[in-house]
Amino acid sequence: MLFKFSLLVLLIGTLSGCMAPRLQSFNPADYRSSLEDGTATITGEAFLTTRGGGIRPGAGRLVQLLPVTPYTTEVFEREFLNHERLTPPIDKRLDRYARFITADSRGEFIFEHVPAGSYYLVCSIYWDVSRVDQFNQDDEYDEETGAAALGHVTVSDGETKRIVVTR
Repeated sequence: MLFKFSLLVLLIGTLSGCMAPRLQSFNPADYRSSLEDGTATITGEAFLTTRGGGIRPGAGRLVQLLPVTPYTTEVFEREFLNHERLTPPIDKRLDRYARFITADSRGEFIFEHVPAGSYYLVCSIYWDVSRVDQFNQDDEYDEETGAAALGHVTVSDGETKRIVVTR
C-alpha cells in the first residue's frame, strides 16, 4: 500500500510550479461506495504519444482508478492537468479507496466488479531517451521522460465501458 501511495506522491512531486493551497479537504464519507463490489467493468488501454509521433504503451505500469469526489477532482484538474503543486500533499488515506491494476504488455487493463459511478484513471508512463551532452558532444546519457496518462469514465450497474487513457 505504501508503494501505491508513493507512486502517486512521486508523480505529483515531479510536477513543477509554485506551491498553492489545497481548496478541498479529504472526506472519507465521499468514498464509502467505492469499497463495495459492483457489477460494472472498465477496460481500456493506457499510452502516450511522443513528440515524434511514436506510441509508448503503459506496459507493466500501474493504472489507478479513483472515484470522482470534490477532493479527487481538485487533484485531477489542478495537479495533473494544470501542473499545480498543492499543499498539503495528497492525503495518504486516498490509497484505501483507489483500485490498482498493472497494464499488460500492450498497456491494456481491466477493472472488474466496479460500483456504478464516475472515476478518474491515471497511469504514469516513463521511458528512457538518449541525449547528447550539450557541452561535450562525445558524451551520451539516458534521461527519463514521460507523463501521466489520464482518463475519466462513468459506468452504470452491469455496464462495460472501454476507455483510452492518454494525454
